[in-house]
Amino acid sequence: MSKIIGIDLGTTNSCAAIVEQQGQVKLIPYKGGEFIIPSIFAIDDKGNELIGHEAKRQWQLNPRNTVYAAKRLVGRSFSSDVVSEMQKSVAYEMRPGERNDVVLDVGKKHFRLAEISAKILNKIRSVAQDYLQEKVTRAVVTVPAYFTDRQRQAVKDAGKMIQLEVVRIINEPTAAALAYGIGKNLHETVVIYDLGGGTFDVSIIEIRDRVFEVKATGGDIFLGGLDFDQAMIHKVIEDFEKKHRIDLSTDPVAMQRIKDLAERVKIDLSSREQAPFNVPFVTMTPQGQPLNIDFVFTRKLLDELTSHLVDRTFQILDRVMGDAQLDPGKVDELLLVGGQTRMPLVQKRLTERFGRSPSKGVHPDEAVAIGAALYANSLEDNSNLRLQLLDVIPMAIGLEKAGGAFHVVFPRNAAIPNAKADRGDDELRQPDGSGDAHLPGRPRASRPQRAARGFPLQRPSRRARREGAPGNHLRRQHRGDPHHERARRRDRQADEDDGACDAALSPPCWRFAKASHRSTRKPSTPPRRSPTCTPIPGSSRTGWAGIWQIRSGLPASATAPSGSSSICLG
Repeated sequence: MSKIIGIDLGTTNSCAAIVEQQGQVKLIPYKGGEFIIPSIFAIDDKGNELIGHEAKRQWQLNPRNTVYAAKRLVGRSFSSDVVSEMQKSVAYEMRPGERNDVVLDVGKKHFRLAEISAKILNKIRSVAQDYLQEKVTRAVVTVPAYFTDRQRQAVKDAGKMIQLEVVRIINEPTAAALAYGIGKNLHETVVIYDLGGGTFDVSIIEIRDRVFEVKATGGDIFLGGLDFDQAMIHKVIEDFEKKHRIDLSTDPVAMQRIKDLAERVKIDLSSREQAPFNVPFVTMTPQGQPLNIDFVFTRKLLDELTSHLVDRTFQILDRVMGDAQLDPGKVDELLLVGGQTRMPLVQKRLTERFGRSPSKGVHPDEAVAIGAALYANSLEDNSNLRLQLLDVIPMAIGLEKAGGAFHVVFPRNAAIPNAKADRGDDELRQPDGSGDAHLPGRPRASRPQRAARGFPLQRPSRRARREGAPGNHLRRQHRGDPHHERARRRDRQADEDDGACDAALSPPCWRFAKASHRSTRKPSTPPRRSPTCTPIPGSSRTGWAGIWQIRSGLPASATAPSGSSSICLG
């Protein structure tokens, strides 16, 4: 069995790490000794596929066939606002796919986002195999804490395309906490402020030796270093247009040169008060005279241009602190993760907020990969490292009520595993308060059933109770049904088929095998077997009247507690 490596699949850069036999964590080096691999894919004019540093070297002259920041589009529908915003800032072309996903046109070829992610993952694996001198087939991959189930599933699909088993998907802030806390016997409450190239996350984690409990988490998957670059680019283009009345935003080669320089100048301003922004021969006048960009950025100007972005991160930070009911004075350590946290303005604002300087205990670029490798090592059969991760859901989970309103079952930051009994008598009734609610995607009840007052679910049958275990078939009421005898026979046959359930469903409620971020997908007809509806333990077939499964991409898994009558989340 091959070793499990840890992979930090970033928006702008990626890296991998492994725990060696001596228990030391080692970042896997690339050619030339670098540990970071740019998350860039390109096709050159000869049709060759380039990934990483090779793709980045040519992206100034080949912007239309160079894909970067693809992580922001993973799991997105083409009609989303994020895709519209990305189309304004990138040179490569996008179009809707058959599943309303995003398809990229690169080098006269069409690629789904999962294929781009798969190629980057395969590049990272190839580098790891060259270093380890053995085949790599398993990995722990990190994602932003605010990733949805669809986006997490897209990462798993990318691994399947290259026969790489994604053993676990863990959140990036949690991985950084592992890198900070393992082996130190800590008992602290830490705040992880993760501002990377494309996403932002905040997590509050309580560390008790080898137990890492997430108290609250939040984030924005469209806020990162690229947005800071974009603010600088907008200023340069605006200044150039005022001077020469030429709009450079329509020239993809010029824009790529400006983007490349904007990132380097931004990095320089973290250690200098001012830096020149010069791009020679960026374009020409109608008379053929070459024009240059001559601009000087100061740190003060950069702070003014990007202060609203820092404010957005602090709004999320305040919300997460409120959800965790944590006062800044009770925070033991503040960890900074992601390259953008090197910006002096970010560190200054955080120092003012918490009354202490951020910890230097982790490397902003390497902490996530190291934490993923440590967690991967804990999953090995021969490992002595045993960890316990207690996570939360970053978004509320619920059901669509009649009329389209959202009925919250689990609020955001609810702990997982979790279970909850939820009565639907009043919440899911029609807006006028009469009759039963029609659940989207489910067959509507017959006229006699709709005439019966109350939610059309009742306690398990007497037959099941006499047999000493409650039935898992929630029977519909048939009062006033002219075909009552036929309905009774149908219910009796269903009871015999279903057998006994291990959870008592006494009041009207639902039992979920799993839950997810996205809306439920329920069968439109009573199924025997369905991809989205599976029998719960102890049943011989799926009870279609009120029992369904919502798939989960959450980082933890749950087992239903014995004897629970609940909605189970895991």
